[in-house]
Amino acid sequence: VCPFLNLNSGKKRIRIEHGHLYDPFFVNSPTLYELATRFGGILLAIHPKIYRIWIAFEKLKAKFRVRKSGIDGEPPEFEDAAVEICRRGFDAVIFGHTHHGGHVNLPDNKEYLNSGSWLLSCDYIEIINGHIKHRKWN
Repeated sequence: VCPFLNLNSGKKRIRIEHGHLYDPFFVNSPTLYELATRFGGILLAIHPKIYRIWIAFEKLKAKFRVRKSGIDGEPPEFEDAAVEICRRGFDAVIFGHTHHGGHVNLPDNKEYLNSGSWLLSCDYIEIINGHIKHRKWN
């Protein structure tokens, strides 16, 4: 398993990784996170629509956060991580862990994108000659 991918496309340097290492729940309670993930998998097997309820809950929870993220429902720590990674010489960062698809323009003309989840909609990230776009499959 590749933990990350550094990609050069056109004149851009792009970092692609899953993003779980920036999840505050994972970082602060990895054992509890693992148990919650296993339990969530059982619930999904019972009824897949439970996933939509969880995502809606995350979006509702995000509305009450003091610090907001540029991607609806996503904790701001992911955007913070993208800014830090860009400081290391990247022009764009792509994560997928939160399953909240979107695109954020960062300082210094940098970008952060999340590929979303195919359980909700068919989002994906298109990279062509340095042009990066968050898209939906029709």
